Amino acid sequence: MEKSLEITDNWPKRSEYWTAQSQKITKRKHYSPRNRHPLILNGHGVALSVDRGTLFCRNGFTHYPQNREEFRYFRGDPDLPTRIIISNASGVISFSVLHWLSEQKIPLIQLSWDGDPIIVSEFGYSANAKIVATQYKKLESGAANGEFANLIMEKLENSISTLSKLRKDTNNREAAISQIRRQQEKLRRLKDLSNANIQGIEGQAAAAYFDVWRGISINWHKSKRAIIPADWTHIGGRRSALGTTNRNARHPINAMLNYAYAVLFTQVKIQLLAKGFDPSIGLSHAIKKYRDALVLDYMEPLRPVVDAIILDIIFLEKLSASDFNITQEGYCRLNPQFAKLIAQRVEAMLHSHRARA
Repeated sequence: MEKSLEITDNWPKRSEYWTAQSQKITKRKHYSPRNRHPLILNGHGVALSVDRGTLFCRNGFTHYPQNREEFRYFRGDPDLPTRIIISNASGVISFSVLHWLSEQKIPLIQLSWDGDPIIVSEFGYSANAKIVATQYKKLESGAANGEFANLIMEKLENSISTLSKLRKDTNNREAAISQIRRQQEKLRRLKDLSNANIQGIEGQAAAAYFDVWRGISINWHKSKRAIIPADWTHIGGRRSALGTTNRNARHPINAMLNYAYAVLFTQVKIQLLAKGFDPSIGLSHAIKKYRDALVLDYMEPLRPVVDAIILDIIFLEKLSASDFNITQEGYCRLNPQFAKLIAQRVEAMLHSHRARA
C-alpha cells in the first residue's frame, strides 16, 4: 500500500496540473506522418481492445473527478502512435491487441512504478546477421573500445552543456566544467583504450558533474498538512540509502531520474533493434552482467540531456508532496500524471535530438 505524503485533498489538483502541462506538450507537436508521437497511458483501469477492426484505448483514472480519455486508431492511419507506453498503470489488454499491434509494427512498452522498463513486444524488429557479425568483430579487434570512447566523449560534452545551461549558478560549476574538460583532453590523448581506463575517466568526470547538483534547493508548496523529509529540500547523492544502487530511490530527484532513464532506455533499445543490432552485444558494459549491454552503452551520451529535463523541472516548478508517494518500504514513487509529463518531455527531447542528427 502506498501513501501520499499529505492529505489527499491536494492529489486531484496536482494531477490536473500535470495533466494540463502534458496537454501543452501535445498541442505543441506538429508531427508529419513520418514523425508520429507515442501514446502514453497511465492510471487504474487502462484498457486496450480491438473493436470492429480498430484499436480502441481507454486511459486510466489517476484522481477524481477526471474525464476519461479514449483513443481509436484504424489500420494504416497516418496518425498511428510510434509506440504505446503503459506507465504506472493497471488494467486489461486482449490477445487480439497484440496481433493488431504486430500487423501495424507498433511496439508495446510497460514502465513499472519504479521505472523498470518492460518491452512487451518488439514487432517488426530482428537482428541483421551482417550487423551482428560486425559487432563481434569490433569486440575481437578492440574497435568497440574506440567506439565507446567516442560515446563517452560525447557524454562529457553534453555534461558540460547541461551544467552551462543551469538556471541557477552554483559555487563549483565552473570548477566542475574545467574538470570535465580536463577529462575530455585526457580521453582524447589516451593511447590504451581499455574499458577500465575509459570508465575511470568517465567516473572522474561524473563525480565532478554530480557534485554540482548537490545542495541545489528544491522549491516546495508550503502546507501545514504536508510532511516533507528534511533531505528533500535539496538535491543529494544519486545512490539510494535503501539499496546498493541508485534504483529503488527514496529521494524525489532520483525517482524522477530513474523514471526518465527508463523512458530513454526503451527508446534507445527500439532504435538499435530497428537498425538490426543485437542489443545484448555491448561495447563496454559486460554482456553477462547486463542483458541489454549495447543499450546502456548508447544511453551514455544522452543521460546528461535527460538530466537537463529534470533540472528544468526543479528550477521552474514548485513541487508538492502530492506529486509523490512513499511506499511502506520507503521507496519514492511519482504521481502518475507527473510521470506521464516526464515521459512526454523525454520523448520530445529524443525526437528533437534525432531531427538534428
